[in-house]
Amino acid sequence: MAEQKELTYEQALSELNAVVAEMEKPDATLDELLKLYEKGSRLAVFCAKKLDEAKRKAAAIAGEAGGEAE
Repeated sequence: MAEQKELTYEQALSELNAVVAEMEKPDATLDELLKLYEKGSRLAVFCAKKLDEAKRKAAAIAGEAGGEAE
């Protein structure tokens, strides 16, 4: 995985989808599954942080524009 600082949300989500697809393969070994789970967990946290940042920015913009932020 590339440095998380360099990843966009879309890239991370794409990688996360690829991890899930790999995990769903019936011939995956336990060791492979654990590595994939670890990578997927990091990607999921990264995506959640990006979404939280976007939500905060949108709320700030709405507040500056006189709208109510939820």
